[in-house]
Amino acid sequence: MDIETIQAELYQKFKTVEKASLRYFKSAYVSQESEERYRLLADNITDVIWTTDFLFTPYYISPSISKWLDYTAEEYMKLPVEKQLTPESLEIAVRKLYEEVLKQERGELNESIPITIEHEFYHRNGSIVCAESNISMLRDSLGTPVGLLGISRDISARKQIQKELQDAHADLENRVKERTSDLIATNELLLEEIENRKKAEEALRISEIRYREFIENAPIGMFTIDLEGRFTYANLACLKLTGYALEEWIGKPFMPMAHKEDVLIVKNKMQSSINGEKTISPYEIRIIDASGKILWIEITAESLFEKNKNNIIERVGFQAFVKNITERKKAEEELQNTNKALNESLKNLKKAQSRLVQSEKMAALGDLVAGVAHEISTPLGVGLMSASYLNDSIQKFYNRYISGQLSRSEFEKYSRNAKEAASLVLNNLTQAADLLNSFKQVAVDQSDDEKRVFDLNRYLSEILISLQPKYKRTRHTIAINCPESFEINSYPGVFSQIVTNLVMNSLIHGFEGIEEGKIIINVSAEDGNLMLRYTDNGVGMNPGTVKKIFDPFFTTKRGQGGSGLGMHIVYNLVTQKLNGHIECTSVPEEGVAFKITIPVEA
Repeated sequence: MDIETIQAELYQKFKTVEKASLRYFKSAYVSQESEERYRLLADNITDVIWTTDFLFTPYYISPSISKWLDYTAEEYMKLPVEKQLTPESLEIAVRKLYEEVLKQERGELNESIPITIEHEFYHRNGSIVCAESNISMLRDSLGTPVGLLGISRDISARKQIQKELQDAHADLENRVKERTSDLIATNELLLEEIENRKKAEEALRISEIRYREFIENAPIGMFTIDLEGRFTYANLACLKLTGYALEEWIGKPFMPMAHKEDVLIVKNKMQSSINGEKTISPYEIRIIDASGKILWIEITAESLFEKNKNNIIERVGFQAFVKNITERKKAEEELQNTNKALNESLKNLKKAQSRLVQSEKMAALGDLVAGVAHEISTPLGVGLMSASYLNDSIQKFYNRYISGQLSRSEFEKYSRNAKEAASLVLNNLTQAADLLNSFKQVAVDQSDDEKRVFDLNRYLSEILISLQPKYKRTRHTIAINCPESFEINSYPGVFSQIVTNLVMNSLIHGFEGIEEGKIIINVSAEDGNLMLRYTDNGVGMNPGTVKKIFDPFFTTKRGQGGSGLGMHIVYNLVTQKLNGHIECTSVPEEGVAFKITIPVEA
């Protein structure tokens, strides 16, 4: 049902009680100019008290509205409800009222439980002010619902009402003084003044009754205590909250009701007020109700002042507003426990991921070892065969020499063969030694996180030598364009892992179905940063794959040996270890490009 239909239906429903409502509000608000018995409570309330009919036409708004919205009560009462509440808040209020009316008609309405609504008001300057309102139905002497009574949080002292009351009293005193000089001549006027005073006293009585109803039936707890911490007043909401009778409150100390672990909080707050803090900021404590149950409450307190016998204003106690927040605290505790469990799960996940990453690194190192071992076997085999041939030749040469049968031609033949064999041994052992040195440096760097100064050009060449077994039997090529003697102070092992993972990614994924793959690694220095651009002419990737390329465990080779950690390792090494940045761009059938930017001094 739309909001206009609901409003129309509400209008028809409450047309029947319009006259009763007008009579009630007219008699209830004959005067708001004076008050006596409940003056201390009303003057110190910081929330906004208001009453309206069922179409939200205001009949009373406490002056504290000015502290909220910069409007006087009179100004605000003249505003149409559309200029008081935002459209969303007005709809919430109308729908909630409609629900309560339907409950009333069905006999399901629990009058002891107020409606609680969060909504938004318009400030004079156009800004939005959020508020929480607790709303109850007003009924006349016959029990007929005639309007709404609400309390919106942060009501101020009724300064406007007090001022009007003081002005009325001052005006009355001035009139009496003016006429005292000539009592006989002004007897009729004095009688009239006495009659006016009686009317004012009657208005005061009505005002006292109304404010007592406001406070007694307020949907939030209100109580007062003296400077010794003894209760001097408690409204019905406090009694319902704690389960104690009124006689168990009045004259009794507050501290025994507070949880023993929170007593010090209350004492400190009271002392802060005694030291000069007029309004005590909201604080949360635990209390023990009549059944022994622990409740969480939020207290907002203010000092109470009155004049002593010497007409000096002094502090006489404190006034507090209480809100039950037990359910909220339970929800917060559950949320904390959930967050704790999530953090523990995240910690375990990070440990598992770290182990997987380490396992991936060791697997890559194992592949490197296997490849280099295979690559070394060829020169070592040739060298061993040449050394064996040279050894046999030396033995034969020695035997011929000892027996005196060595001819000049045999000597010359032996010399030529020995020289060739020695050359073969030397060349192949040198090749194996170079390969081992490159592998040793790369392998050590991959397993070591030490930072050092190194020549990046030379180091990249050593990395490619260690990777040759992976592509030597293919037509793929790798080119490096890097300035000569390009020294940087960084982590060589990190560079080795980055380049190795990029190359293996191209060989496994990028060059699938491609006979002549080309990889180009360009290195340059720009604005104090090292720029490494890696490109290949492989099959490329679609946008979805590019978006997930650095995600952990993402692989297009699931079930074919792909772990999904290679590019994730690259991303973490660049961004975390080298404090750099990496970007990936790719178009299907046009290869891939990685742009890595890192500080020269990582």
